[in-house]
Amino acid sequence: MRLTTVNYMSKTLLVALLACTLLLGSEGNAKAAKDTLIIAQSADITTLDSTQATQIVNLNLFYNIYDALVTWNPEDIGKLMPKLALSWKNIDPVTWQFKLRQGVKFHNGEPFNAESVKFTVERLITKGVHQVYSGFATIERAEIVDPYTVNIITKKPDPLLIKRFAAYGGQMLPSKYIKTVGWKTFGMKPIGTGPYKFVEWIKDDHITLVANEDYWKGAPKIKKVIWRSIPENFPRVAALTEGEIHIATKIIPDLVPLVEKAKNSRIEHTLTNLVTVYLVNCRKGPLAKKKVRQALNYALDKEKIINELFGGYAIPIGSGIPNTDFGYNPAIKPYPYDQEKAKKLLAEAGYPNGFEFDVQSGSGIHLNDKQLTEAVAAMYQEIGLRPRIGILEPATRMKLLRGQTFPGLLLADPASTTYDADGVLWRLRGPGGIIHKSWPGNYEGTHFYKIMEEARYSMDQKKREKLYHEAAQIWHDEAVEIFLFQGEMIDGVSNEINYKARGDQRIYVTDISFR
Repeated sequence: MRLTTVNYMSKTLLVALLACTLLLGSEGNAKAAKDTLIIAQSADITTLDSTQATQIVNLNLFYNIYDALVTWNPEDIGKLMPKLALSWKNIDPVTWQFKLRQGVKFHNGEPFNAESVKFTVERLITKGVHQVYSGFATIERAEIVDPYTVNIITKKPDPLLIKRFAAYGGQMLPSKYIKTVGWKTFGMKPIGTGPYKFVEWIKDDHITLVANEDYWKGAPKIKKVIWRSIPENFPRVAALTEGEIHIATKIIPDLVPLVEKAKNSRIEHTLTNLVTVYLVNCRKGPLAKKKVRQALNYALDKEKIINELFGGYAIPIGSGIPNTDFGYNPAIKPYPYDQEKAKKLLAEAGYPNGFEFDVQSGSGIHLNDKQLTEAVAAMYQEIGLRPRIGILEPATRMKLLRGQTFPGLLLADPASTTYDADGVLWRLRGPGGIIHKSWPGNYEGTHFYKIMEEARYSMDQKKREKLYHEAAQIWHDEAVEIFLFQGEMIDGVSNEINYKARGDQRIYVTDISFR
């Protein structure tokens, strides 16, 4: 079986027509000013509240509107650099003290200080009101020492506390503004301390940001940034090669040669800390049985998927922990492709004639999402299963995740937030995690829960690594997810700009410049 998701002749014709368009339009006829950067993402955002989303299309806006206490070093991602915190130290086993940068203001003039940190921490540790609670669940409280010194106290010693504030949701929030306008308005009209100010959000079209001329690091050189939403792959590439945009994110491998052949663009790519999996609702029905979930893993030819749909820009995985992370277990190998084994397991589980179930993906959230889901469904049909394909709008997908009510399988690309297994595995499956309820095996009191909580609070790195290796093996054996691959970030870039893809997938406009 060859993995094609549209009529082959139609697809060939589309590529040929696009190639002509790219070559004819490669000099561009819609050049933007040298102080305006235009970036096209594969989906519209769902919110501008930095505590309410973890998809990269949202995060890229967060990184430019807000600042965190610390950030990753772009030259050595995984190591930290100061940002709004000048320094930090452990003053006792459960207390970290931060010295804050003075003179920083939010975009509305509100001062950033210890009160801002306390307000942000109180939001982050409130369970059930946002999407990043699990990453900050180790925190007990924040205490103001003086206007520019704050202590953050954890429930137990936390080896990752500082890294948590470089992760999703770690952006500092304006307490007075939010108390005045409320969280709903804040999610649509955000205020941060970052290098760019929010101007407008035209749903399903674009978001406009302008330079913060009073930014504490100095006014950004690029004065205006337009983030366009272009979900379809062909139009996004055409916009790049015709000179309408400067960056096109998530280029599908089929279109890489077209970007490279155009005179005005190039490809930038790198292996990321992102893994592509199908989340499984394991609570009831056939998917509650381990043998069924194992069969679903054996049934997929990951090498074929990687080569034919992703041009080889990925590596297969055996668990959901990327190889960039502390706790990654190289001894755990991907499930081999074995249809007979899959059929045998289904029969042993009581489903020799298969069953119906949902296989869903989001629209534009993942690279080649529709094609991948159709290919996976076709492979499941080959072993007698009856998958129902669904392509969800981003807001619908997020609603299902938030309620943990997604049926069957749901495509996801969780990324590590701390370069540690806690930041990808326990962030999602730990207490308050966005998929904590989808598998009873990680509920409170289970062995898996106990070892992950022990690793979360242990300061003994060797012990933590041993616990993570055990947890990863359980995760693999229980087949809690459909493990696919760790992918590369593939961006199309105008030759007008200096830009490099980052392993953490982030786009910081201040790191980009015109040539």
